[in-house]
Amino acid sequence: MSLTRDSKENGFDIIISKFFQELHPEPAERPSVTSSALSQRRKQIPYEIFEGISHDLASRIERNFQETSLWNGLKVYAIDTTTITLPNSEEIASKFQTHATYGRSAYYPQAKVLVGMNLMNGAIPFLAISSYEVNDHSILKANINKIPENSLTIGDRGFSGHEIFILFEDNRFYLLRAKAGTVSHAPVRIFLRSGQKDAWVIFKNRDKKHADLEVRLICAGKDKEGSDIVLATNLPMKYSSEDLKELYLKRWMIETLFNRAKNILKIEKFHSMSINGIKQEIFAWAITSMMSYGFAKTANDQIKEKHMSCSVKMAIELTKLHLLKLLFSDMETLKTITKDIVCEVLKTVYRVRYARKFPRMSKQPVKRWSNGNQRTEALKNQIRPQQKSFIEHYGIKPMTNHGKYFDDSSDILLTKGLTVE
Repeated sequence: MSLTRDSKENGFDIIISKFFQELHPEPAERPSVTSSALSQRRKQIPYEIFEGISHDLASRIERNFQETSLWNGLKVYAIDTTTITLPNSEEIASKFQTHATYGRSAYYPQAKVLVGMNLMNGAIPFLAISSYEVNDHSILKANINKIPENSLTIGDRGFSGHEIFILFEDNRFYLLRAKAGTVSHAPVRIFLRSGQKDAWVIFKNRDKKHADLEVRLICAGKDKEGSDIVLATNLPMKYSSEDLKELYLKRWMIETLFNRAKNILKIEKFHSMSINGIKQEIFAWAITSMMSYGFAKTANDQIKEKHMSCSVKMAIELTKLHLLKLLFSDMETLKTITKDIVCEVLKTVYRVRYARKFPRMSKQPVKRWSNGNQRTEALKNQIRPQQKSFIEHYGIKPMTNHGKYFDDSSDILLTKGLTVE
């Protein structure tokens, strides 16, 4: 656990020294522990112990905040996957694949981690680790039973489709952003052309393995990139479309969870070259994150003003600072530390702004096929920095058609921003 809160750039020797300095202030009381001894002891601890602690903590958080963690009587979970770069060892490479680009494999293997996060209290009741090449649908199918009954699952376009809709039975509900650009999602395009804002449509099963499904579609406008936002759900009409649109925006909380995992807790800087070790650290990250969100939830329940929230980043930093005391203190001391952390977190309050502020901008070179008719002007006119000065030098102005650029005063054509014909 201490590995997750320290600077991941530090090696075992520095982390061991800091650990025992904090645990035993008197130098005479500090034991002498080498990095090799720590490494050998880690190998004897199965990652399932950390997994069990993670599940137990998630259950406790959901139970303690039960009264304030329901939306219309339902638990609300956001699901999403993130890719994590792993160390390159023979053992890890045998289980996790590398990312292949243009027929060439990368050096480091990668893992895909599916996370289910309670949007009302930050608990992570289910977490699955798979190899990079496994698609999101397959991971969710293998873990669908981990989603409890009487719950609502929110997900992005990666989890949309008939084969996913059919999984949600036994009083499990979903609110997923639907795709509209493929043949299998023709009902979504027909719904958009109809001009309706909220309606039930039939999703026909093309492989005939399952029955046709009736799905409720909700038009939620356009995103920052100019693409239509269509939400698919199996919730009845008694749940208003406006409430569901507002609820879907909270899905952004899981995106910030991944951002903090990689940029604050440095989850990708592992201290192990074994599969057991990396799984230990991934579940240790989940435990640290849940503790932080638990403090943030306790602080947020004391904020009366609507759309205001405390800083989760502050909660993470304070959790890292007091981690050893939280793990090794008696109950009375633990209550005092918890109260102090919550008071500190309450000092940093901000207004909640869901989703990104600016449109997603690709860093890839502009090509003929990269800018479709549904893109916004900002996305169509994107220019990489090294292209911009070249284009300005020749006086070429961007044209919003198929990613090509023309000069209004001549017939100069600039394709990809690199060659002039």
